[in-house]
Amino acid sequence: MNDTQKTLLKTKMSQLAQRIIDKFGKVSSAFRAFDVRTRGAVTFSDFAYVIDQMKLKFERDLIMQIFTYMDSDRDNILKYRDFCNLCAEQVLQAPTGRDSAYMSTSNATGSTNFSKIIKELKSKHPGSKGRGGPNFVKRGQSAGQK
Repeated sequence: MNDTQKTLLKTKMSQLAQRIIDKFGKVSSAFRAFDVRTRGAVTFSDFAYVIDQMKLKFERDLIMQIFTYMDSDRDNILKYRDFCNLCAEQVLQAPTGRDSAYMSTSNATGSTNFSKIIKELKSKHPGSKGRGGPNFVKRGQSAGQK
């Protein structure tokens, strides 16, 4: 993939993330909409179908590139955390409008305070009640520990 293609992909992913944030408000709502078959996971066909329904004029190969990029564990399905990652990247890259609250997470040197972002994400998305929501684990703990 050349630089022009990478730039196009990032631009389209930003458009998708912004549309998701604008249309659904919450990542959990967006995930439920994309999870057409209510299996707790989004297949490529589900993903492409909802993008088409959102009236985003993305070509099929671009949709596949976005899907592949979002699929963090490369198992050909998107999970809730994949949606969280897409929207979090959008907020961190372009904090404007309603996302401007995230600007306050940067200190005077311009570095980002990720603990504030994680705290904000926890408060907005406390879990999915069995639908594959985020599991926030403290460093040094396994998922089963409290």
